[in-house]
Order: sequence, then structure tokens, then C-alpha cells
Amino acid sequence: MRFPFVLILGSFLFSVGCEPSPRGHVVAHMDDVESYINERPDSALAVLERIDSSCFRSDRKQARYYLLKAIAQDKAYVDSGLLVKEMEKAATYYASHGNSASQMQAYYYLADQQKDAGRHMEAAVNFSRALELAEEQEDYFISGMSAGNLSTIFCSVYNYTQALDYARRSVDAFMRAGKPNHVMYARLQVADGLYNCGRFDECIASCDSLIAVARLGGNSGLLADILST
Repeated sequence: MRFPFVLILGSFLFSVGCEPSPRGHVVAHMDDVESYINERPDSALAVLERIDSSCFRSDRKQARYYLLKAIAQDKAYVDSGLLVKEMEKAATYYASHGNSASQMQAYYYLADQQKDAGRHMEAAVNFSRALELAEEQEDYFISGMSAGNLSTIFCSVYNYTQALDYARRSVDAFMRAGKPNHVMYARLQVADGLYNCGRFDECIASCDSLIAVARLGGNSGLLADILST
């Protein structure tokens, strides 16, 4: 059943180009990419990488293109950090012209690129902006992801109290988002934070609880991560 999709993707890759019409082929391809970027990020990224960014004559289209490309890279686990400059421009554009949702996405994926590039303090600023906007909009998934990344960053600079606070906010957000697997890994961040803060009894209790849940659910990956912590 995958064969027809391969043919469609192939036609996209060979037909992508620049069109003078604002509703030309390039814009149509971006619309298609946006429709399946969450389910098939590898395919979305393949199409986006074949689009020449010089095709775009407006800041709006460039901002949308680079935001989609950063989203596709993140979801396809491509941690290159090579889109920092482009995402800075996209975030600047959306800060002035976008709604709260597009601003939230732009800040989050700019921060993700900055983190991948090792620019952790800049990433912390933009994850914080994304977290604030996500909480305002009750987008609990982005809230959880932003808080979890902030926990990791603060842990890396030995601010364990702040890291623990963000890990707990991540747990709460993922619970509200209905993401049980994300909740488990956020709880593991909490356990790590408790350990780093010297709260060993609480850390052990938290790990014991997680081990029981992982065994009950047959989550061998999570169980291995807990036991190696």
C-alpha cells in the first residue's frame, strides 16, 4: 500500500520549482507538506529540502517555509542546528505579524534549533517565551516540551532547583495533554532532579513508582532508562 505514496512523493520531488504565481506549485507543495508533516516528517523534509528558498519573494512565505522545515527536522529527529539564522528571521516575522499560535511555534522551534547548535542560554530564553504563550493558549503539549527542555538546560548549568521545578511543570502539562508516555519520561526528569538536589529518599520513591508502572505497561525502554539512572 506504500507504493502509490512513493509515486506521489517522487512526483513532488521532481516537480518542485519556482513559480511567479503566488499560488503556484511551490505554495501548493507547502500546503501538502503541512497536511502530513506530523504523520510523515521524513517525507515532508524530503520535499522541503528540494524547494529552493530563493523561490520566495516575501518574508511571510520565507518564514512559513523555514518554520515548516524546522518542524520537519525536529519530528524526523534531525538535530543539525543549521537553521538558527533562518529561524531567527522567522521568529522576528511572526512576532510582528503572526498570531499567538504561530509566535509560540516560531519561538519553540527557534529554541530547538539553538539547543541543537549548543546555544543553550539563547534556547532557554526562547523556550521560556514558547512556554508562556503555550500556557496562555492551553497548548499543553508544547508547554510540556518547553518545560522539559528548560529542565534539561538548567540541569546542564547545575541549577538543579530550577531544573526540578520545570520538570514538574512538564509532568503536569503532559498529564493535561493526555500524553502518558511523555508523562513517564517527564517523571524520570523529576526523579533525576530530586537526586541532583540531594533528596535521595524522594528520588528512590519516585523511581520505584516509575519501575512499577513501566513493568505493568511492558515499557522495556523506559524501564531500562530508569534502571540506568
